Amino acid sequence: MIKVGLVGVGGTVSIARMHLKAYLKDPRVSLVAIYNRSQAKAIKLVEEFNLDAKVCNSYEELLDLVDVVDICTPNYTHYEFAYKAIAKDKHLLLEKPMTVSLEEAESLRKIAASSKRVQMLGFSYRYATVVEEMKKIISENFQNIYTVNCLFGGKRLSNPEVSLEWRMLKSLSGSGAWGDFGSHLLDLIHYLTEEEFTEAIKFSQTFIKERKAGESTGFVENDDATAVILRSNKMIGTFLVSRVGAPEMNIQIAGDGGLVKASMENPNRLEFHPKIIGGPYTGEVIIKEYREDNSLWIKRQIKHFIDCIIEQEKGYATIEDGYYVQKLLQTAETNLV
Repeated sequence: MIKVGLVGVGGTVSIARMHLKAYLKDPRVSLVAIYNRSQAKAIKLVEEFNLDAKVCNSYEELLDLVDVVDICTPNYTHYEFAYKAIAKDKHLLLEKPMTVSLEEAESLRKIAASSKRVQMLGFSYRYATVVEEMKKIISENFQNIYTVNCLFGGKRLSNPEVSLEWRMLKSLSGSGAWGDFGSHLLDLIHYLTEEEFTEAIKFSQTFIKERKAGESTGFVENDDATAVILRSNKMIGTFLVSRVGAPEMNIQIAGDGGLVKASMENPNRLEFHPKIIGGPYTGEVIIKEYREDNSLWIKRQIKHFIDCIIEQEKGYATIEDGYYVQKLLQTAETNLV
């Protein structure tokens, strides 16, 4: 039985709860420990799910009890928790983005290189059926990718009444919409195309510049929306991410094998316009729909994580993949227009 420790129980956006539910459905694992800086929240979670798990007084106590560490904490804590887990020879599932700086990412990359444990990044969109189908179409029909266009948004923070939170502060979150949504998109395009962008130019804007902070107000430091143009030796891409827009995710990839589109709405929709390599578009349009949401993707991710530990499976998002994403996030930050 693999012993799992959950670090962070979630707040406004509770990824931790989805991870927890997935672990509870897997008979190969036992959730034995939870650590949260607010111990009362951890106790409440244990009581809500009737868990036979120890609420730890420290992170170090949790590390002594488990084989696996699952980190679902705010971005600024990722590096410290992940580094200690790797140093203690634990398997690791780390939510994205990997760190808040490239320096931290380089440090994790260095220590992970000497570890034989599984270290997976929480890029859960890889586990959507529409993404797997898109990857299959690209691998079977494309030799070269020309262009990539991506849109990813959320609408919760479009409400000016939402109070100032850690996601809006550079020291705690790193970047804003770009790091939050852009990290998923950068990983997905890397996964789908197996190509790496090397150049980026970023345009960012903060539309709601002040928010409630207790009895006064505080300044928002991070971007509400960002547009990025990226380039590699073989392809160019545009990314638009927004925390103050419609909650949708669309990806469009064109190349010598045609045009393929994916929408992550419910239902997820895949649309493929085949093209003869060296010739014209065929005129055919292939459309598929899948009714599933991110709770199912996370369940698949957790299963794959445990499969990788037990059966030494590959194909997961690694620390190296997380480093690539962090490097591009940083590249865009230093080329801000």
